[in-house]
Amino acid sequence: ELHSVRLVLASTYPTLLDRLDSAFGPAPESAASPALTPGDGIMAAMGALQGVLSAGPGRPADEELTERAERILSGTRLTEETHVTVRACLLALLYADRLGAATLWADRLLEEAAERDAPGWTAVMQAMRAHMALRRGELAQARRLAEEALEQLPPHGWGVGIGIPLSALIEARTAMGDHEAAAALVDHPVPEQMLLTRYGLHYVYARGRHQLATGRHHAALTDFLTCGRLMREWDMDRAGLAPWRVGVAEASLALGNRGQAERYAREQLAEDAGQRVRGLALRVLAGALPLPERPALLERAVALLQEEGDSHELARALTDLGTAYERLGDTAQGKTCTRRAWRIAEACGSRDLSLRLQADQPPQSAAPRPVAAPEPSSVQPGPGPEVVSTLTDAERRVAALAAHGYTNREIGAKLFITVSTVEQHLTRVYRKINITRRQDLPVSWDIDVAHTA
Repeated sequence: ELHSVRLVLASTYPTLLDRLDSAFGPAPESAASPALTPGDGIMAAMGALQGVLSAGPGRPADEELTERAERILSGTRLTEETHVTVRACLLALLYADRLGAATLWADRLLEEAAERDAPGWTAVMQAMRAHMALRRGELAQARRLAEEALEQLPPHGWGVGIGIPLSALIEARTAMGDHEAAAALVDHPVPEQMLLTRYGLHYVYARGRHQLATGRHHAALTDFLTCGRLMREWDMDRAGLAPWRVGVAEASLALGNRGQAERYAREQLAEDAGQRVRGLALRVLAGALPLPERPALLERAVALLQEEGDSHELARALTDLGTAYERLGDTAQGKTCTRRAWRIAEACGSRDLSLRLQADQPPQSAAPRPVAAPEPSSVQPGPGPEVVSTLTDAERRVAALAAHGYTNREIGAKLFITVSTVEQHLTRVYRKINITRRQDLPVSWDIDVAHTA
């Protein structure tokens, strides 16, 4: 029981951990990781969450921990006794940057919570799902989910946990350019104790993003450095929780301190973070280096962010790439990148970026206005049965996982095939159903993706 309490405190309320150890003494070495029985789901789940937070990204332990989280989810129904277990597993997947798996399970669990008419569970799932949407650049969806989560429960019902939906809403509003609404959220009182928890890390990082976007660069730098200090002290220095080094690098660049920006960006890259965070770090690193060195770094950032599906950050990287090409004299290539960035920014709802880029578009490019991506509840027409029947079982499995957000690397690991084989399957699928990009893959095929995975 003490070990279970320690896991909960270490992963969520680290400032209370010392009090427990001083009262009961540290856990004996032999009892630090007791053997788990099938009934120890909550212990296994909290162990996976704490393991992901404390282990460096990209370490072998990640695969074992996230596979454990998915195994627990596949055998667990959402009940009063299991909701903490389920929440820990979802967070383990989120922080390990397994967005495809995390999104898939979160959507299933949201359906279960709705069937049980459980607003408390629904609110918590919506808050986590909002963070997943943010990392896909789905800003309108992230805002909607976070707002609905906050409407489901009153502030006192959230307690310190309000940091999760509030941080998602601040980040979404900021990225969309709705700075007045974001400022009102930042000014809203929060429990002082929240800042002593993991929930507070999300909040401080989100506040830093708002400060940075509204020109308060010194305040932003302070927030990002505070976030990093606490994450290191609490043994949670995981970019999947909050990429604070990227934030420090961006704020430093805005303040004209290119040396510090480069140092923190390179430090983030040296941490071997997930591919999405590497894309973020490469974009900021490019801004800190001489102009001729920028296109190569930005091209790599664009490739990573496109592969990971973060449309908002992809638009930002393409904007920087277009600017770099134009400043180097390659006007045609620069305008191509800028035009693409504008379309993506319009579609994902990034108003500030879209308006800034729209001024650079020729009149004929300004219409028609690109259509924003539909909400998940919308029914997407997919290829007809006669087209789907031309796909092999292997192609359908790969396509179904790709449609639900899994990366090529994750699909290969799940299906025990090489990344090259995944790419070949997807190429054939695109040709057969007459599409050209991953985002157009239908998610409605009759296949159990979670169990396939």
